[in-house]
Amino acid sequence: MSLRITYHVSRMVFPILLAGVVLTIFAVSPARALPEYATRTGEPCATCHVSPAGGGLRNVRGQAWVLSGKPATVPSTTEALQVLGIQLPADMSMYTAAPLAQPTPAPFSAQLEKYSPLIERLLKYEGN
Repeated sequence: MSLRITYHVSRMVFPILLAGVVLTIFAVSPARALPEYATRTGEPCATCHVSPAGGGLRNVRGQAWVLSGKPATVPSTTEALQVLGIQLPADMSMYTAAPLAQPTPAPFSAQLEKYSPLIERLLKYEGN
């Protein structure tokens, strides 16, 4: 009796496993990030993707590029933020402007007159 049950179970398991494998093969979607996009836009993969090798998560510029319908050029960071509806509270020119000249600090002047007796004692000290 147990042979009959095992035979019937094995006859049911094989088709189910085969159907699962076939469905898995056809259900897997191909990658949509293609090197052709880099060729078409003239940009490296890292322009749109977090990973320098491409594929995977998109950065801000990549997200805006897809939302714009994948045009021939990738938007700049400022344009990408506008496409995504992100408004920066700061003026972007403050990040791109040349730094102002820093004033030269005054030379160091130590006032050691009040420490001169201590310095003399240390210089004369011969140790223990």
